[in-house]
Amino acid sequence: MGVTEMKRKLGCFLPVMLGLLALLATGVRADEVKVTMSITVTGASVCGPSGTSPCVDTLDGSFIWNNTTDSASNISVTITGPIDYGTLTVSGPVSFPPNNAIEAKFADAGGDYATFGIFYSDSNLTPGTYTYTTSFPAPGEFGGTGKCVTELCFMDFPKGTTFSGTVTVTAVVPTPTPEPGTVLLLFVGLGLLGFAVADRQVRSRAA
Repeated sequence: MGVTEMKRKLGCFLPVMLGLLALLATGVRADEVKVTMSITVTGASVCGPSGTSPCVDTLDGSFIWNNTTDSASNISVTITGPIDYGTLTVSGPVSFPPNNAIEAKFADAGGDYATFGIFYSDSNLTPGTYTYTTSFPAPGEFGGTGKCVTELCFMDFPKGTTFSGTVTVTAVVPTPTPEPGTVLLLFVGLGLLGFAVADRQVRSRAA
């Protein structure tokens, strides 16, 4: 292949490469929302210095929910109270036609747990404030239940334990992060662009 022919092919190839670069750099936006849970569990009045104050656990958890893959990531938990529900697992969605629900389960090492169902009517979990209900949840609400295995849990949070709080769902704005292939394509495109510019300058001097 002659030099002239090679330059012609590179000149045709350059716009294609730059077009692919622009396409890849745009990326795919994941349909993600951030779920923030702030739950108060109020049990028997056997806590405190005098043993007559209500036992209270505060469960603060958050995670990123991907509506496309139906999966959770970036799970974070902060627990305050006598029972360390320090593990949060998220699963779902579970179908309750015509609604769906995501289950968030706080559990401790002894097997005690408190689990909550976050209900929504759309195919995706949508932003908003979800309120707690003691009835079967409607879209925009969540319900909860607990189970005790350890003696401490049975004593502090027996039958009659109550839940309260809110679940807040907010949209996540993704931060564009170029993938390795995109970066490589960028360098190739810039190299070809530099070659084309240098060639044009040479031809201008020759003229």
